Amino acid sequence: DKNVTVVGDDDQSIYGWRGASVYNILKFNQLEPFKQKVKTTSITKSFRTGQNVLDVAYNVVKDNKNRLEKIPKAYFKKDSKVFAFFAPTYSDEAEFIVKEIENLIKSKNFSYKDIAILCRKKRFDEITISLDKKDIPYEIIGGRGFYYRPEIIDAISLLKLTHDPGDSIALVRVLKSPKYKICDRDIFHLAKYIISKDKEYIKEIKSKNRESEKIIVKNESSVKNNAEIGSKNENLVENRTEFEMENKTKFEMRVNLIDAVLQSGKIDELSKDTKDRLNQLSKELSHFVFLSERLSLPHLLREMFEQTGLFSELMSEKSRESERRKANLEKLIRIASDFERTKAEASFNSFMLYLREVLKAAELEPEELVPGIGDDVKVMSIHAAKGLEFPIVFVPMLCEGDFPDLR
Repeated sequence: DKNVTVVGDDDQSIYGWRGASVYNILKFNQLEPFKQKVKTTSITKSFRTGQNVLDVAYNVVKDNKNRLEKIPKAYFKKDSKVFAFFAPTYSDEAEFIVKEIENLIKSKNFSYKDIAILCRKKRFDEITISLDKKDIPYEIIGGRGFYYRPEIIDAISLLKLTHDPGDSIALVRVLKSPKYKICDRDIFHLAKYIISKDKEYIKEIKSKNRESEKIIVKNESSVKNNAEIGSKNENLVENRTEFEMENKTKFEMRVNLIDAVLQSGKIDELSKDTKDRLNQLSKELSHFVFLSERLSLPHLLREMFEQTGLFSELMSEKSRESERRKANLEKLIRIASDFERTKAEASFNSFMLYLREVLKAAELEPEELVPGIGDDVKVMSIHAAKGLEFPIVFVPMLCEGDFPDLR
């Protein structure tokens, strides 16, 4: 019960952006209390790949200094082949790939779904343009990352708004979501309302500021006189501190968009239907804030998605895209569940802080992959392809300084 098992691959760094480092493996046996007690086992058998592919991969990495030497061996005898093609431009390379795909399909030995094209993140244009020219069906997976998916942006905006109702950017996203459908014109009237209220607050603060300055100057003069006769005026310090804190609070509590939503009944330019939807949002948001202090993270997210219709909308649709969107929402729930399971002090607040950091690397988190339904070529990022296998794989853009990235 005191043993520790560590599994890793020192020949790849696909999760370096998450903090993974080859030194976690290379120097593990130097850490206390593992010194001189580590037993290393190399897993060299591949049950997926043919020996030719493994040999090419080995020749690519064998001269790396920071690695543990091991020679991979194929478990099955597969007639795998590796071809290299040199093209002057990315466009020429893309055209070559498309021609090869056409030849593979004509051979009757492969379908479009047997083919994958693995690209650098956000570098799909050359490939998709060439595929479109030849009317080759394709599906893009992991193009801009999991956290850039519209349904995930909507879900996280709702979480942000629950965590901080004063987050106007998140509020606008929620207002324009399919559930509430608040149009730009109505959002303009909400903004116009808070601007007018903001001006009223500023005018009030300036007026109180002038009155308070007179009091402070008078009291400071009194302090000076009292000091000359050896007296102290501790109450003055307390009064001034109270004023400054009150003044600071007033500035920090200036109205924002959520105030307009809560007071939408006073805005004449809004229709009754819009006011009803805004009132519904106010009630639901208040309920979500209440739940965020009482439910587990996965339970909270599922409850929010169901009550706002994010799930029901997708359940009513029967398409590959709706299946992927629902799978992505389920993945977000799993992320929350994993966070809660691994963090001793997990809370809604700490989860939102975690999401804020994760979003900085948003482009690198792959979206959830839905098992193939249609017969189409899979165009995906390297990260999205993790753990998958295809009979035919193209890896374009292997250009020095670009792939792999010099960074």
